[in-house]
Amino acid sequence: SLRLRRKSVALERKAALSPAPTLLQQVRSLLAEAADHPRERCELLFELTNLPNASGTTEAAEEAVRIAEEAGDPLLLADALQRVAVVHIFGGGQLAEAFPHLQRAQELVTTVGDPLRSAVYFAIAGIAHAKRGEYPDARREFMGMLEISERLGDPRKVGVACNNLGVVMLRLGEIEEARQMLERARLIHERRDRSTLVQSLLNLAELSRLTGELPTAVERYQQLLERAREFEYWSSEAVAQAGLGLSYLGAGRVDEARECAWRAVAVVADREQWFEDRNIMETLLARLEALDGQSDAASQRLVRVAEALQADDVYLWAMVQIERARLVREADPGSASAIVFTVLEGTARMQSPLLHDQIAVLRESLPQLPTHEQVT
Repeated sequence: SLRLRRKSVALERKAALSPAPTLLQQVRSLLAEAADHPRERCELLFELTNLPNASGTTEAAEEAVRIAEEAGDPLLLADALQRVAVVHIFGGGQLAEAFPHLQRAQELVTTVGDPLRSAVYFAIAGIAHAKRGEYPDARREFMGMLEISERLGDPRKVGVACNNLGVVMLRLGEIEEARQMLERARLIHERRDRSTLVQSLLNLAELSRLTGELPTAVERYQQLLERAREFEYWSSEAVAQAGLGLSYLGAGRVDEARECAWRAVAVVADREQWFEDRNIMETLLARLEALDGQSDAASQRLVRVAEALQADDVYLWAMVQIERARLVREADPGSASAIVFTVLEGTARMQSPLLHDQIAVLRESLPQLPTHEQVT
């Protein structure tokens, strides 16, 4: 039946049994058959939005909304609205457009009484706010997810909420609160699903490195490296090697940092696609290039990283730009000032003491910042 073939495609995608172009062709073929089956067509449109690099995902999600509205099914409509939001958040960088859809979806599931869906929508809204640097709003949404997940007794979702809250609290400068949340997430991951342990371990390692606790950071990155190898997560293995390298570099252990950089590059090999947290590896490589007198190459590397991050995470984009400003300030203090000015404009509404403390320290070593007219 159409339903079974659609579920078969979904299983192939989740298990990575077929390449995305093949799955896309299968979904489009099934869509052609589903013209008179609105619910199946809606589910197939959801499936299309899940395929990597598929074109027309926004249109597919919006069509699913129209079908669900005509069907008069509030939960199907809520799922369709969620898909529109997810496409905006992860597909096109149009984060602000996600919120009205999520709000409407949340209202529908609240009326129906579906706390599981409500927890998911809180999580998605939290991610969108975090990407925009709206950390108090992100914390509110993730707390909503945590409260529902605790009430339902769902440890997996409690772990997700605690991990996300830990990241947000770190960016807000709430270090001890962040540590407690991430430790709680780590314990849940350790006991319930060790395959997700890489998430909390990475965030605990980054917390230690960014707060100057380098021996603890090294220990956490080594634990992350073990888990990444255990579950064959190549990107997490590369990030763990890079985090170790940055920690060693911070402690003045340059040779060990170089070895970690070489291992990270070897893991990534010829994979050119951007992967989550790749900025950690690229930052290590840029710092080593600068140490070797290749400041131009290091600066260009960071320009490429900033471009990759700008529409995805304003905080990480700003941190990379600060790294670039530090790199060029001695040779070209004017350019460094222009970079800092751009960061200040791009993070004007962001509440992140961790970020703004770094900006303040950097500004003290630079000439007066340019005006908006001078930068543009």
